[in-house]
Amino acid sequence: MKLAYIVSITAAAILISASGCEKFVDTPIPTNSIVPDQVFTNDATAVSALLGAYQSILNTAGDMALNTDLFGDDVYNPNASGAYQEAQENTYSENTNFHFFDNYYRAIFLANSLLEGLETHHTISAATAQQIKGESRFLRAYCHFVLANLYGNPPLVTTTLVSVSAYIGNTPREQLYAAIINDLKDAYELIGTGYPSEDRARANKATVSALLAKVYLYTQQWQNAEAEATRQITNPAYSMADDLNTVFVKDSPETIWQLWSQYSYNTQGATYVPSDPTRVTYILRPGLLNAFEAGDQRKVAWTREGEGNSAGLFYAYKYKQSNSSNNTNIEYLVQFRLAEQYLVRAEARAHLNNISGAMEDVNAVRARAGLANVTAAGMQEALLKIEQERRIELMTENGNRWFDLNRTGRATYWLQPQKPTWQPRDTVLPYATTLLLANPNLEQNKGY
Repeated sequence: MKLAYIVSITAAAILISASGCEKFVDTPIPTNSIVPDQVFTNDATAVSALLGAYQSILNTAGDMALNTDLFGDDVYNPNASGAYQEAQENTYSENTNFHFFDNYYRAIFLANSLLEGLETHHTISAATAQQIKGESRFLRAYCHFVLANLYGNPPLVTTTLVSVSAYIGNTPREQLYAAIINDLKDAYELIGTGYPSEDRARANKATVSALLAKVYLYTQQWQNAEAEATRQITNPAYSMADDLNTVFVKDSPETIWQLWSQYSYNTQGATYVPSDPTRVTYILRPGLLNAFEAGDQRKVAWTREGEGNSAGLFYAYKYKQSNSSNNTNIEYLVQFRLAEQYLVRAEARAHLNNISGAMEDVNAVRARAGLANVTAAGMQEALLKIEQERRIELMTENGNRWFDLNRTGRATYWLQPQKPTWQPRDTVLPYATTLLLANPNLEQNKGY
């Protein structure tokens, strides 16, 4: 599949309501291409196209989270078949298609279209144009970040010119991350402090900074990671939710950015929370369950035991609503939240040999879980305790465990004892054969 085939655009959505508050509703933007005269007619049509990028990310975010949980050691499905079986056994090949590549590049294409179009069309108000440019750069950076952590060295695409984008080869990791950081720095300057929609469903400055903190952590720029995470930690707009059961509700004070859903549930809840508790499909692995310390209230709030034939099997219960829920307490798909920023700063501080500061951040997360404070004698002990805390706090969230295992070089240590089919090559996904045939400049990852 060429990138040329990936740039078709899903029906966009627009945030509007009669009261003046913004919500996603359908709007008749073309589904196969962006027509500049239509997209840039006014502020509303331009925002509609931008929300097509958000929608494309939402369309794949839940499945990405599920598959990365299967890649790692969070969950398993004893009856998995096809691509899901290959995911949990790490036996994926160039013939396996998880649809990550096309969905994230579709969002990138939309972001690039807006960035290019706003340079030549001046019918949009200056404030809206600036916000859209900032969000587009953020979304492009976000998608490239996820792709980098799935494939290692995917193409860096910053143009809509298909004759160019369809034949971009592998981008070295350092170059890819440099482009991501540049996009995020530009986005931070362009984007507003306040959210341009309700429910924190579109990006603001804190959203950009939260991703930048994470990128700096992944690229081992410890001082920068600490500084960016501190922005969120000291921002009075965010606070740790007191009740673990409310961390993932739509109005949680902890949420920095979440993907909007029109339903009373999201894909995570629909996947992990069984509508029939006697039939648990995605089961938390024993290693994860055993990793909870005695008295950890996260095990009580964020896991649930099945019933009947599924007694003794536990499933993720961070999101409480399955697709059969009739509750009105809507849960969106949280992407960034404050607790993760504490753990980003903790790890950065540990590498800067600020061990006491690192443990203070870890203990801020542990306190909510009802756990006693911990200390560390040095950097290595601190990093192991941070790894433990990230494993529990961020379980089944947005690929965090899988990305952590790979970026820290700990994947084989944790996964080889559990998975007889594990190979070190499995830390990156293979490019599909159709992509390689269509693009002679794209090289397969080693080992495939």
